[in-house]
Amino acid sequence: MRQVGSVVARARAATNLGRVEEARQIVGAALLGAPDDPVLLELMADLAYRLDRNEEALRYALAAIAADPNRFDAYLTAALAFDVDRRHDEAIRYARMGVRLAPDSDSALLTLARGTHRRIEDGSGRGGGQGRVAAGGRARAA
Repeated sequence: MRQVGSVVARARAATNLGRVEEARQIVGAALLGAPDDPVLLELMADLAYRLDRNEEALRYALAAIAADPNRFDAYLTAALAFDVDRRHDEAIRYARMGVRLAPDSDSALLTLARGTHRRIEDGSGRGGGQGRVAAGGRARAA
């Protein structure tokens, strides 16, 4: 785990400097030695999403969830990637899982709100939504 922590630190430093592609390469190299590490998979999903590689982001987010179903950030990245692809029902489902895992997380609540808003804006999500969405998780005032 110490090696993973070092990789994460280097990747975050590169990201903070605006070198997201470099961060992606750092994490990609580490994944060669630890292809099922949920921390690395989650980070790679986030980096791919930042680079507008939504299919790749979704693939890594789902792999992170499979490796560790309790990593709520992977659910949020999956929700965002589904949302960009206008797959709003899936986006909301994954955002709700993120809220269940981290009910006090502002990012989880905002991701759920975004997915819900986008589905309403589009009139319906793929999969037959009718533009009405029951609130998931706990709502709270900002």
